[in-house]
Amino acid sequence: MTLKYLNLLFYFSYFVLLASFPLGINAQEKTDVELWEMVQKLYSKTENELEAPVTLFSVNEILGKRCPASINSDSQYEELMEEAEYWDNNYGLELRGGLTSGDIESSDFDQEGTTYLELSWDVLRNGYKEFEFKAKDLRRKAALKEIAADLDRKQRDYQCRSYHIDNMFVGLESYLGNNKLELLEAVYPIERKAYLTGASYFDDLLISEEELVNIRQKLEYLYTLHGSSEYAFTIKNPPIIDVHIAKILSNIEKDSQYNELLNLEKEALSDTNPYEYGSRLRVFLRKEFDILSSNRDDLVAGVRFSIPLVAADEPSNFHRLQRLEQEGSFRAWERITRVRGAYESFREQKERTLTQQYRYLRSKERMRRVFARKMSGDELNISAVIARLNTYLNAAIELVEAKKSLYQRVNQVFLISGEAYSPELVKVSDISKPNYRSREFQRSLYVWSSSINELSPEQLFLIAKTKGINNLILSIGKQGDLVKQKEIIDLSQTNNISIDFIVGDNSWVNEDKWQDAAQRVAIASGISNRIHLDIEPQALDDYHNKKKQYQNDYIQMLKAIRKASPDQFISVAVPFHWEPETYQQLVPLVQLVYVMNYGSTKIDTLARRTNKIVSIIPHEKVSVVLSMKDFSNEFEVEQAFEQLHQLTGVNRFGIHKLGDLLTLGANK
Repeated sequence: MTLKYLNLLFYFSYFVLLASFPLGINAQEKTDVELWEMVQKLYSKTENELEAPVTLFSVNEILGKRCPASINSDSQYEELMEEAEYWDNNYGLELRGGLTSGDIESSDFDQEGTTYLELSWDVLRNGYKEFEFKAKDLRRKAALKEIAADLDRKQRDYQCRSYHIDNMFVGLESYLGNNKLELLEAVYPIERKAYLTGASYFDDLLISEEELVNIRQKLEYLYTLHGSSEYAFTIKNPPIIDVHIAKILSNIEKDSQYNELLNLEKEALSDTNPYEYGSRLRVFLRKEFDILSSNRDDLVAGVRFSIPLVAADEPSNFHRLQRLEQEGSFRAWERITRVRGAYESFREQKERTLTQQYRYLRSKERMRRVFARKMSGDELNISAVIARLNTYLNAAIELVEAKKSLYQRVNQVFLISGEAYSPELVKVSDISKPNYRSREFQRSLYVWSSSINELSPEQLFLIAKTKGINNLILSIGKQGDLVKQKEIIDLSQTNNISIDFIVGDNSWVNEDKWQDAAQRVAIASGISNRIHLDIEPQALDDYHNKKKQYQNDYIQMLKAIRKASPDQFISVAVPFHWEPETYQQLVPLVQLVYVMNYGSTKIDTLARRTNKIVSIIPHEKVSVVLSMKDFSNEFEVEQAFEQLHQLTGVNRFGIHKLGDLLTLGANK
């Protein structure tokens, strides 16, 4: 049982007991220090859940839900097909026989009787042709039943998904609700004391009381409806999604199921049983026996027929077929029209959800500035901080509610369209990406030991998240703080930022240092599962006279390191001017290549250097590193990233380095 599960279980039990107590009972007023610690805790808990990486997996988990097979309707397909097979194997053959005495009143019983055995074949009514029609008609009915059952199954899946959507959000709703409850219960005694001491008015107290009562009732409602559900203890934060409506409409136009249903209905109406009241035809072969003194011992063949004589034509199905055709056309038009209406409803909800997402991002940014000011030593009004946190929690709760409604609207689109859910028909909105700060692409930031020693781990991650950094490349150095190093590693997980530790010395490129390099990397692997090699043979004094030799030695060094650490994630920093053969040999040895594209701000130059490398190394293995010393402000850096992405296809970028990046911000 996970810690998160236990926390939720505790919360459910806690608020059920709490709901029975008065608002202010045993309320202990917190000090400013305790309130600040609570603010940090509640913000961190909320942010960690809402900033978790988002993928289509959680979307598939919700929209891909199917009803249990036990509650799906039986299509009767198998039974009808079995019956069709029976009539397929009934050819209208019969074995007939008879034994008849003579006239028992005028002669002896055993005189002038008849005895025969006959093999007969009924061809038309109640025979071979009618049985053949019955088999065909049953197969047609089976196909109709199967289509109807499939449509019914989609309808049931919609109903199951509709309930499932509510279930999938209840864990997160409860989690956020309890965070807000904890805040309000800490604030209410302070508000009540202020009112009773005359420092505030009664209507000020009622504002806090209203929020506290509402959140308690909401949690009680969630527990009452979903407390026994497994999803009550599962926290999931699905992303904002969009629907590929053009694909859905195209699929509807190509959908043969509804056309097949119409064609089968028309065929059933026009293809009536022509033998039900029609002619009979029987062919027979009869053997007569001389029994009961019949004096007959013959083998005879014959045919019998009957033709109904009716003075009227068979009724026409023309008008019914015409009406069925019109109904089919209307059904197709209605389907498209209703899908467009459902999509419009979804689109309106998506706009509301995006508005709420931006509201959440604004409240989060205000909280970020609160923590930044606190770290800078500013004096903060704890009441204002709590108000900011309450706004942030409200924005988070309302965002989750908006998402839940959004998924219900998506479900409605799939129901009305008759399309089964497929991951290809939805996409994750860009605004749903974690740590969204209007900065695109994967970003790494070089951080040297001097910056690490100057900043606290909290400040480091605050800066990283502010700048949209996904990965920190850290150099602890000989003078580095090992305690702080451990704190950074611990915080990296809660902040969803990966850490690469820099190891290396330029001398490692020499053959006598290869094994030492391999051993040092293996030791460093015990600290971090991501290692960044900062080894620059081009910085050695005699490099220009031995370029090819040093590059070859660099590759041999990497092979020795990889042999000692075959499963370790290893990235390397390389210049843009090495030989193509060297870049080619890097590919199987490392997971990521950071190309130090320094010395120019001209996009054409930077792109030409990069394209030379990505023509050899796959795009997904290349990160282009720009030096902040080459740029005058962050806007120029962002423009460079965007234009390089367009010209090279690279979507990973590195920033060298933190100190210079902060200088850019200070200049701006």
